[in-house]
Amino acid sequence: MRGRLVYGEGHFQPLRKLFASFLCLSIMWASIPTPSFAQVPGLAATTALNAAGLGALAVGVHGLVNDAISQANKDLEDRLRQLEAIVNSALFSLTTAINYGIDKLDATMQANLRVLNDNAQQLLARFGALTKATLAQAQAYLTDDINQEGNALGNAVAQVDFINTTPVLNVAKSGIAIFRAHGNATELFVTGVGLTKLGVVPEVKLFGPNNSVTPVIVESNTMALLKLSIPTNLISHDGSYTLSLNLCSGTYWFGWKKYVEQKVPLLVCPIPRFTVSTKLWVEGDAWETRTRYLNEGNLNNGGLYGVQILSGNGNSSMVITAQPSPGWELYDPGWGRLINCVRNAQNGYTDLTYAGGITCKIYVDGRNGDAHLNVAAQVAERHRVHKAECAAAFTDQRDLIGTVASTFEFPRANLNGACDSGVVLKALFKSNLGDALTDQHGFLANDQVTVDVGDGVVTLKSAPQCHEHAYGEVVVAGK
Repeated sequence: MRGRLVYGEGHFQPLRKLFASFLCLSIMWASIPTPSFAQVPGLAATTALNAAGLGALAVGVHGLVNDAISQANKDLEDRLRQLEAIVNSALFSLTTAINYGIDKLDATMQANLRVLNDNAQQLLARFGALTKATLAQAQAYLTDDINQEGNALGNAVAQVDFINTTPVLNVAKSGIAIFRAHGNATELFVTGVGLTKLGVVPEVKLFGPNNSVTPVIVESNTMALLKLSIPTNLISHDGSYTLSLNLCSGTYWFGWKKYVEQKVPLLVCPIPRFTVSTKLWVEGDAWETRTRYLNEGNLNNGGLYGVQILSGNGNSSMVITAQPSPGWELYDPGWGRLINCVRNAQNGYTDLTYAGGITCKIYVDGRNGDAHLNVAAQVAERHRVHKAECAAAFTDQRDLIGTVASTFEFPRANLNGACDSGVVLKALFKSNLGDALTDQHGFLANDQVTVDVGDGVVTLKSAPQCHEHAYGEVVVAGK
């Protein structure tokens, strides 16, 4: 960013400028009092304390802005962005004063800095609760006209000579990085101090890579904030542009306004699209069950158990006892016992009884003539197994376009399936950039997408980066 003076209301003759400079220097040297060093320590402490408080507030408000974006609350988002700009402007001004050196201030400058501190304290008193507020709580603090706060702060800044000699943009030296909006206009907020001196709306122009020059609409302006609207079709190509801001910096002795031009590099990037594939499943321990026919019988190669007797007074019986296979245990699947004997063939007098839950007894006698009874015996068995997937996995795929949050539910309980212990939720997230995440909390797409798995809910948030510049160096308000 660089600056040069532009004279907007006529050109001054060299002699008149020399005279004005001499007169200014004479008055300055004659009027500057000696700093009151006794007052400096307290003023320095107050300034540092307010700067720390505003720093915490700036972080809290920025988080609320992201929440408003994720909930598509455009009205609240805009008001929070305005407040964020005001807070950042106050923080920028106090930090500038600290860096300048409070011990260098004369009495007048100290008095003006106290006014600025008073405005900062009023900001903290009114909006300090937003440091840890929810989005719903934040709405109660944003009912008043925030523009009034911005102008009040701007007027206080305007009184501090060392800050406000010329308007100053609060923009990184590398410039501004933005994404094109979906609509016809791409809006952005630029903060600073002294941006609307004497009520003059700054003149802003966009210089394109093809040497085109186009006016930019200043939708709203205060001493601390400019809201700019750039026609999206003018930044249809990716690459480097330049914003030129012609700002009023005050007046000369004879009432003519003077201006300073500040140029800011503008990097334009396309709105990125991230595709995130999600797979969620549960790993754990479960019972594996089966029903097995006993194969130790005396008939049909062991498949059947049978007794028989000729007609008369004789009888025959057999006791069949359930035995589990190695590594398995018997259980009752609903029979009311651990063995189940099923009649296969019979004639004459027969009987089938159970004893102790693990045996069945088959019996025949000759009272009704020749008799026989054949049965098949079965048992239910189970053993513990570890399952890599307790039930069918849940899968999802969705696109995240620009800065957005997306939340979706998954059937957590259903994923447990038959597993009853050692249950662990597993996750696999993949992005279209080729990276993957197996943790339930982390980053994807080169740290541009955050992943958070809650109790039955997955939240994905994208915060895209604009090449080498991080998105968010200035506030971008998409339409």
